Amino acid sequence: MIKLWRDMAVQNPGLGNFPLRNIFPSGRQALSQALTEAGLDRGDRVAIPEWSSQCVINAVGAYAMPIPINEVIAGEIKCAGVLVYEQWGWPLSAGVLGELEARFTGAVFIKDMVDSAHYFADKLNAAKNFKTIIRVLSLSKLLGVTGGGLATVNDRPLAFEPEEGSVKLMAALVKQGLVGEDPYGQINTILKSQVKALDPHLTKWLSENDVTAAVKIELAARQRNLAALLKSPLSSEWPVWMKRAVEAGAGPGIAPLLRGAPEPVIKGKQAVLLSEHGVETSLYHFNWSGDPLNPAYEKCLAFPVHGLVEDIAKKLEFIKP
Repeated sequence: MIKLWRDMAVQNPGLGNFPLRNIFPSGRQALSQALTEAGLDRGDRVAIPEWSSQCVINAVGAYAMPIPINEVIAGEIKCAGVLVYEQWGWPLSAGVLGELEARFTGAVFIKDMVDSAHYFADKLNAAKNFKTIIRVLSLSKLLGVTGGGLATVNDRPLAFEPEEGSVKLMAALVKQGLVGEDPYGQINTILKSQVKALDPHLTKWLSENDVTAAVKIELAARQRNLAALLKSPLSSEWPVWMKRAVEAGAGPGIAPLLRGAPEPVIKGKQAVLLSEHGVETSLYHFNWSGDPLNPAYEKCLAFPVHGLVEDIAKKLEFIKP
């Protein structure tokens, strides 16, 4: 079955030369550490999108005080930081960065790029009015490996320091055969959130594969699938900024389809895609404006376009109204 997020690792054997010191156990741990590097603490409010996942809320809340960005705007609340999310890897729409700079001048700017295959090509050099710029990537979300995260602070890669107690705990879990065999997800969630040590399955993959090369492979596959989508009537409801993002080389891993369709129609397509085509999809809210300051969340069919999706044209043919 093809999962909504990639669950099998990209393989590029024999090129494991990415600096291990820059790999965190997860994107959420990288985010938390980056906040402390930027000087934020418990008394600092950080504006976050209203539909943020629990792992983002927890990662920010570990060291600072998260607050919904819509409440910040409505109440004109001063914040020490602001986090924006490239939802499913879709970049911000044109002009949004300037608006964010104007509204949050002097604040720490956190760009959550956990599933953005264009991470290494992203440039924020034009942003001059933020105190600090943080960017975060999740290797598990993007490449399908068993964990891993990266963060930069003002374009400087952040270094991970394992914790002695966590290293011992990881060793004990490995000895008991509890790492890698986790059908219900609880252990992996704990490892990614709280254990400050690298999963040995992750370190093995890192020793055999090059991170930047793997990201390029995944980006190319996503771009192929997105190009097929642009040729399909299913992209007709996409606003201009989304089409331009694809043409400019963006690499989201999930595409929003069937905007405005009745919920029973979406759920019907979802069920058949799973039973007959082996594709996992979901009914989610997507921000069609691409603007966290003026969001336009509407229901859609979240459809995978990551590198494990093949023969996408046949699957898209079925979804067409």
